[in-house]
Amino acid sequence: MKGGVFTETKGKIKEGGLRTALKAKDTYKFTKGSLLKLLKNTEGDKFEFQGNKFTMTSKLRKQIQLALNMMK
Repeated sequence: MKGGVFTETKGKIKEGGLRTALKAKDTYKFTKGSLLKLLKNTEGDKFEFQGNKFTMTSKLRKQIQLALNMMK
């Protein structure tokens, strides 16, 4: 993938980071609705996504927000 966010941030964004963090399958397609629902959790809250339990961290929150921004 050339250009876009990866060029502007000089490779600091790891492709597939959110998918790895949420243990989502390769075939799962994130939707705005599912990401907005996750974003409602505050830092330190525990939540469940696709049968796996997670704790909202600042890094995970930033990854979700970035994914939403890239969907616009």
